[in-house]
Amino acid sequence: MARHVYRSIGKAALFAVLALIMTLGPVAAAQATEEITVRKDVELPAGPLSQSIIAISTQFGVPIVAPDALVADKRATAVSGSLTIEQALARALAGTGLEANIAENGGIVIAPRSTEPNTIMLSPVVVTGEAPGPSTGTIGQLPAPFAGGQVGSGQRLGLLGNRNRMDTPFSAQSYTSELIQNQQARDIVDILQNDPSVTQNYTRYQGVSFSSSRGINIPNEAFAFDGVNNLLPTNSPSLVGIERVDVLRGPTSIFSGVTNTSGSAAGGAVNLVPKRAKSEPITQITAGYHSDSTFYGNLDIGRRFGSESEFGLRFDAVLRDGDSPVNFNSGFEGAAAIGLDYAGERLRVALDLRHQDVRTDAQTREIFGFVGTNLPSAPSGETNTNQEWSFIDEVSTLVLARIEYDLRPATTVFASV
Repeated sequence: MARHVYRSIGKAALFAVLALIMTLGPVAAAQATEEITVRKDVELPAGPLSQSIIAISTQFGVPIVAPDALVADKRATAVSGSLTIEQALARALAGTGLEANIAENGGIVIAPRSTEPNTIMLSPVVVTGEAPGPSTGTIGQLPAPFAGGQVGSGQRLGLLGNRNRMDTPFSAQSYTSELIQNQQARDIVDILQNDPSVTQNYTRYQGVSFSSSRGINIPNEAFAFDGVNNLLPTNSPSLVGIERVDVLRGPTSIFSGVTNTSGSAAGGAVNLVPKRAKSEPITQITAGYHSDSTFYGNLDIGRRFGSESEFGLRFDAVLRDGDSPVNFNSGFEGAAAIGLDYAGERLRVALDLRHQDVRTDAQTREIFGFVGTNLPSAPSGETNTNQEWSFIDEVSTLVLARIEYDLRPATTVFASV
């Protein structure tokens, strides 16, 4: 009898303990949940991760387990604001490869960030870029280059502004400044030789670069500068201050306008796009040696100014002097270009100033034959049939201002003078 009484009392006590545990368990869990979701004002500077974890645990009153092996030699980022403990820890642990996990008892455990099986953790990738301007704008609005950076994905199309190559109704190509630099181009001829539709009518040492597109002559005065014809010198336009060389093949008068040279736009057109200051500062000094004994140096500087980098300055200068492999022949080039621009939300203004002095001494001459006569043997490449005292010296100065205003996302009015 007494045994049955004791057994009944024991069962009752056991049930009472279980009931107490079941009652207090949800209360403790609710208290832990409340502590985790509560917000507090946190102000912690960047510093050792272990100190930041201790400070967060103390302020929120929640135990945090962080093994020394994980947090040693790691630094926490600054934490500021009205945050929950999870948010505070997430900010402190950013970039450490660790994460905070909530335990069943309401505590928090710091552990390596979990990954899926067979997953490789990569280092952060930072992507930067610039918002594209309107397709009809041209000042500082270059079409993106293709992979490799040698040619552009589009080009200037006269009144239509910049157009993607896939949207251009005829064959075109745009050669970038990276190509100009990689090829160490000395003049326009070096660039146009990349184009299969363009041929050169004179040699380099004649002091005149005269091109043909699809068999039709395109003299230098027919080249456009920033979309405006009849501004460049007639003999050898310098590449100083040139960002891209656009080649439009075939009849282009409807897009590029009519030049003062009859028929020159029938074979195609060439447009030289001036350099502009970019978002990143540019300071580049280049020196070199080529040909027989020709030395050259180039200085290229670009900066943007203003609270929103709305003002730009680009300065480019080149000095080249020396002899060529041809007897008595030598050349000199001194050129400088300044490009100023303002880039507002809808208004863009540019001012270009260029000066060049290009001289060729003892320029070579072509040799003509007559019908019915036998041609002599080809002379040595070093032979110069011209007089030693002859020369071509061309000095040219160019000033061009351009203004653009976006009426709508695809409508831009502009003027050049």
